[in-house]
Amino acid sequence: MPSPTPGPRLRRVTEGGCCVNPTWLPDSRRVVFIDRPPDGAVGLYIVDTEAGGPSAFFGERLGYYAAGYSLLWQPVGQTIQIQRLSDGQTFTVRNGGRTINVSPDGQRVAWQVTPTQDGVPLEQRLSQVWVADIDGQNTRQVASLLRASLTGWFPDGQRLLLSGRPDPKSQAVALSVLSLADGSVTELTRVERLRNGAVSPDGGWVLYSVAFHPDKAQNGLWLARSDGSERRRLDFYGAAQWRSEGKLVYIPLDADAPWHVLWEYDTATGRSVPLTDPAILPFKVSNGDWTVSPDGRKVIFVASQDHNLWVIDLPAP
Repeated sequence: MPSPTPGPRLRRVTEGGCCVNPTWLPDSRRVVFIDRPPDGAVGLYIVDTEAGGPSAFFGERLGYYAAGYSLLWQPVGQTIQIQRLSDGQTFTVRNGGRTINVSPDGQRVAWQVTPTQDGVPLEQRLSQVWVADIDGQNTRQVASLLRASLTGWFPDGQRLLLSGRPDPKSQAVALSVLSLADGSVTELTRVERLRNGAVSPDGGWVLYSVAFHPDKAQNGLWLARSDGSERRRLDFYGAAQWRSEGKLVYIPLDADAPWHVLWEYDTATGRSVPLTDPAILPFKVSNGDWTVSPDGRKVIFVASQDHNLWVIDLPAP
């Protein structure tokens, strides 16, 4: 086993037990989380992981935030109401009140529709994918697939990651990249029991998983280049997140381990190295509640021991 990369540091940023769902703001310093302190209201709270000090009340609205907490959206009847928090301006998207996926730059939204068809089983219904500007203008259908699933946006806001069944006679699901500029589709893989993917920070890679496939060689974590040029099965399994373009941070799945360990996988070398050593930095994440900061230099998690938020400072990615 290779020696851990030196330098990681473990520190607590909240006290008294608190919270769930920590989410980084774009500055990679502040974290927003859900809490209900003994002397406060249920809502969102914020803590500065660098400055220290007690957390502060962020807001009581537990709606759907997007684009780095710059937008707040919620369904209202047959529409989606989106509020821009910087100036309070509100936009309306008339999409039947369906869940939306907001582009990283906050300029567009996408959603999917599976029309009701009497006598047609759900497995055989065509799903449509639609996009619109953030203000609800320029609405258009961009795809129609059997059992389509909208996974999310690429960082450039010009491509969508979709899955669906190309062949109605097969249970295989295709994971594809749809270009909104020209409508072209790049298929990354086609396999049964596919689970949704995660796009790398610059959009060059997609991480996805396959589980419970009859062919055990298909099960596990996989990487695919977003241009369709390469696909590889990873030699580890566990909870994985992108740290930077081409580098993953993961916690191997080991139900009997007393402590968790952070590892880093490098797509350029195909090798993994441990970032932490439990003999030096013992920690355990509660309920998989952890996330990597946008700059890749920190991991925040809810600790299983005291249910506080803790930060692991990492060397530069």
